[in-house]
Amino acid sequence: MKAQDFRELATRLDNFNPGLYAEAKIRTQISRYYYYIFLHLRDEIILKYDKRQKTKEKLTKGSVHSALGTYLAKIVITLKTLKVEDYIIRDLTDLITNLDQLKKDRTDSDYQLDLPISTKRLENAEKRVAKIERYIPLLDKAINNLSEKGKLPPV
Repeated sequence: MKAQDFRELATRLDNFNPGLYAEAKIRTQISRYYYYIFLHLRDEIILKYDKRQKTKEKLTKGSVHSALGTYLAKIVITLKTLKVEDYIIRDLTDLITNLDQLKKDRTDSDYQLDLPISTKRLENAEKRVAKIERYIPLLDKAINNLSEKGKLPPV
């Protein structure tokens, strides 16, 4: 199974007529979109280049969701110290911001059953996913470069 499978499921649910379960469908879609992005960033980008055992443990056990955000923030800090171009910092910071909001959407969808989750919230989550996807090649290149230079941040 690949992270992309979660995205495919979320997209295919658009064609499912849930009747009384419309909000449950929306909540499920938001959750699947988040897990697609989380797993893609972790497994297909970060762990592709960062082979350190401590990184793998931190991103696969315990508080994995906050650990991913923290790791990405450390990537940005490391890139700043290396004085990379401003647009790289800006775009990767925007990736982190969108990931944080998508995580909040997922948490609300999964755990806040008294909070109505609307179609608009799903549309916003889909926009965040698309934005993050646009930044993934930049993140991939940045982490690869840091790995090649031996400059990956501490976990």
